[in-house]
Amino acid sequence: MKWYFILSSKVLIKNAAWSAANHLLARGSLVVVSMILARNLDSSGFAAYSLFQLTISMIAAYAALGFGVTASRFFSEFQGATNVKRYPVGALWVLSIIGGVVALVVTLILPAGLIEEDLDIPRWLLAVGVFSTSLGIVPAGAVLGLEQYRKAFSVACVTASFLFFGSYAAVKFQSPVSAMWVLVISNAINAVGNFLVTLHIVGIGGLLSSARLSKDSVGAILKFAGPMVGVSLLSASGSWLVGRIILSGPSGPENFALYAIGIQWMALALFLPGMVSRVLLPRLVKMQNELHGTDSESRKLVSSGAMLALIFAILLAIIGVVLSPLLIALYGTNLAINQWLLAAFLVAAIPSAPANTVGNAIVARDGQRAWFTITFLWFFTLIALTLLFSDLGVWAGAVSHGVASLILIFLSVCFARKRTLL
Repeated sequence: MKWYFILSSKVLIKNAAWSAANHLLARGSLVVVSMILARNLDSSGFAAYSLFQLTISMIAAYAALGFGVTASRFFSEFQGATNVKRYPVGALWVLSIIGGVVALVVTLILPAGLIEEDLDIPRWLLAVGVFSTSLGIVPAGAVLGLEQYRKAFSVACVTASFLFFGSYAAVKFQSPVSAMWVLVISNAINAVGNFLVTLHIVGIGGLLSSARLSKDSVGAILKFAGPMVGVSLLSASGSWLVGRIILSGPSGPENFALYAIGIQWMALALFLPGMVSRVLLPRLVKMQNELHGTDSESRKLVSSGAMLALIFAILLAIIGVVLSPLLIALYGTNLAINQWLLAAFLVAAIPSAPANTVGNAIVARDGQRAWFTITFLWFFTLIALTLLFSDLGVWAGAVSHGVASLILIFLSVCFARKRTLL
């Protein structure tokens, strides 16, 4: 139905706009904070903060077990609060909390030096950071599934404000550890805010009535989340392992600090494409349920979404390259940032933009296993190339991310065409 496609496209654009504003605050605040810290901390202090940030994200993603995407899928199938009891969303939340506790304990007992690499990172604070970050994964997925992007934007405003002003306070103390504390608390604020948004929509009764961990509820969750566990682990580990390889190489702390800046800008270049990708999953699920699987309209939506993501990525990369001298100046003189290095990371992000959009379309059609296989090949390429070119330092990260992204888009499109998703 042409009218439905037009309506869905308008809703997709509106949702993407609000989600983009949300994501811009989240990613943008992290980039601004990194600028503040890079200008005012020495290279070792900034490297410690950057490794802390990467590590809590990675371990929290391990604890999430793919529950973020699962929450988005489950909540996107609701038509209202009265239907919540049909789905084990409460059990999903309980499993997420258990995963966070396990991750906290594991972080505390990991061998000394496995993570820190001679940098000043308190292990107990790292564990608390992992726990606070992992608690926010299911609420964030629920907000996406319920398409409550405006309310999520309000939460992001509060979180970004705290992160921004807290980082200024940390600079006054000249303490990377204080900056780590600010990051941990901001993650907790974001988790609580998204939880309250979800609670307002579905009600406490819907969550409590489905919170029991039974064979059926756990089975329903793992049926979808199972392959997504592997996707989450690989996606979270990629950048962290590349960073560790660079950190262990020549001029480790300095090259790692540059790599941390590079991937932050790569992530920022993907913020608009990422919004298209994120809002596409719940929209496709709703289209499939409401139109009983009208493939032609879904294909049009996926194709337009992928093209929109690609255009956004190219435009943001061009803007970033043009403004790179100004952007580099904002980091101060403590780090020698090459203009073309920043450009390389921005360009490396371009192929990932449509790939992630197509990937969410694959997942929406129960293609989790295929998406896991594609992600594994991306991960293998990323790590293998980083090891192969490790002598290049931070440039190894830029090259490996770029080539791995090309592999990702090629395999995604091939599979999507085979399944008539494009």
